[in-house]
Amino acid sequence: MLQHARTKADALALVVPTLSPDGRSYSEESVTFGELGGRVSAARANLKARGFKRGDRVILMAPLSVNLYALLLALFASRMSAVL
Repeated sequence: MLQHARTKADALALVVPTLSPDGRSYSEESVTFGELGGRVSAARANLKARGFKRGDRVILMAPLSVNLYALLLALFASRMSAVL
């Protein structure tokens, strides 16, 4: 993914549907590889600043979103495990 962020920054990386609270409609959040790469880098820096390190297990409790995918990729790139 990080290589695509460098070589295909403007290409579409993710489209994540979000269901409305009443369950009758949905919207979509989309992100390019460049934007996703930026979010992954920011999440990795944030994890490091908060004292997380390689080998840690991190519990995630969040709705499906582009930010959740970015955090998962940041954890994997930092050699951490996600617990869902």
